[in-house]
Amino acid sequence: MATIDYDISWPTEFRYDVLQISKVARTRATLVEVADLFGAQILGTARVRDDGIHVRARVEDTVPMQTFIKYLKGQLSFALANEDAAIKSDYKGKGIFGRTYFKATGNPGNAIVDTFLDSHQQFPRPV
Repeated sequence: MATIDYDISWPTEFRYDVLQISKVARTRATLVEVADLFGAQILGTARVRDDGIHVRARVEDTVPMQTFIKYLKGQLSFALANEDAAIKSDYKGKGIFGRTYFKATGNPGNAIVDTFLDSHQQFPRPV
């Protein structure tokens, strides 16, 4: 079977800064766990920003990318909410990540991914 290398990136919901330094190791570990379920491989280390994630993954061509990305985002949201009571109360069972994502084959580079993440409007956090 053939494999395809993808660059995948997605922002947090409303661009809130919820991925602090303390969550980076857990975020990367969760991404690797979910990728293993699909027989995929995370290449290098996931780039975790305060308000978004960029990961490079090698995935078999038989795996539906929408499903793969959905599971990456969903399982990561679940893991982070279960570890942090503030996130759990802020999002109240909803996903931490927005619906949008960026997917590209080849190597688009960090500049293009950063442009994607920065292009989504940031909303003020509700009081």
